[in-house]
This record gives sequence, C-alpha cells and structure tokens, in this order.
Amino acid sequence: MMTAHDLQHIEKLTDAIEGWFSAEEGRAFYHIAKSCSDGSAIVEIGSWQGKSTVWIAKGIKASQKEIKFYAIDPHIGSKEHQKGEKVWTFEKFKENMAKASVEDVVTPLVKYSDDALKDVERGIDFLFIDGAHDYESVKNDFVGWFPKVNDGGMIAFHDSTWPGVKRVLTEMVYPHEFVTQAKMVQGTTIVTKSGQKANFTQRLQKRLRSFQFQLFRK
Repeated sequence: MMTAHDLQHIEKLTDAIEGWFSAEEGRAFYHIAKSCSDGSAIVEIGSWQGKSTVWIAKGIKASQKEIKFYAIDPHIGSKEHQKGEKVWTFEKFKENMAKASVEDVVTPLVKYSDDALKDVERGIDFLFIDGAHDYESVKNDFVGWFPKVNDGGMIAFHDSTWPGVKRVLTEMVYPHEFVTQAKMVQGTTIVTKSGQKANFTQRLQKRLRSFQFQLFRK
C-alpha cells in the first residue's frame, strides 16, 4: 500500500522536473491512474519533460495492473518555443523516466496527437489533454480521442483557464450529453464519460459547474 511518505517521495522526484504541474494535480492523477482497469490504456497528450508522466506512471505501478500508458509529445516545444532556439526535450524526458524508475510502464510516442490515434488500440480509462492550448488544437484532441475513451473513463484538461481550453470546455465538453460529471483540481478540469446520456441531476450539476467556471475563472 502506498503511504503518505511514498507520495512525498514522488513529489520530491517531480519537483526536480521542469514543468507546470502541481503536486495537488499530481496526487489526483496518481489516484486516477491507480484506479484504472486492468487491460485498459492511459493516454497523455503533451508530456514536456515528464512531470505529470511520472505521477501517472507511479499510480500505474501502485495498481499492479497491466495498463498501457502512452505519453504523446513531438518534443519540439510549443509554438512560442519554436520562435526561438530549436527545442528537443525527448532526451531529457527519457532521463527523467529513468531517474523515477518508471520507463518500464511508459510508452513514448514522439509525434503529434492526431498522428498517434492509430497507435492506441485498447480502450482508454484516463485521457489527459495538455498539448497545444489554442482552441483548434484542444478541440481536435477532444473530438479525436473522445470516442476511444471507455464508458466511465475520465478526461482531464490542463490549464483550463487558458482561452482556447476554456472555450472547448464551455462550448463542447460541459454541454456534451455523454459527459456526466465535472470537477476541478487547481487549474485542471476533470470530466467523466458515460455510456448513457446525462440525467437531469447530472445536467444541472454540469451547468452549475460551467457557470462557476465562467464566473470565477475569468
């Protein structure tokens, strides 16, 4: 059983990795990964140097289940990075996976997310969308990957206050009839996919969450 001390050790490991991902978000992702079904998949879109990747991978290890974890990133940085010096983060990513002793449960796909769709054949229990944050990119990630998510699976959107991410959430995710729950962990919004249309209570909960999101996260 993972103890508080073990979680503190993961936090210390990830503190040394460059990235924008809090320990609170990491602990939430650790528990989500640990709860995923045996034989399912986890997909991370946007890994950077692996800060969130380590948290997810540690959750998989703690689960002792056979879960395939795909970490998708072209490793050339964002559009902002590409305007300056050439960026290549894959070597650092691999180094960080080795330091955390999780390289055995991480399958890196060095490509853009739409090119990786064909590489993931099993159903996804947890999808983390943290690639490019402009509206079109986030929309394409959601629309392209949503059908691969299992009923009951979870989808997390990092940096939900960014305009492009926020617009996808308010226009497409919250109103979606097969999205039944929504919660926030710091800057990350996490929703659940259902095989049945949301009932009245669930629709009301989503509308309230959407209202709170727009009111307090401007």
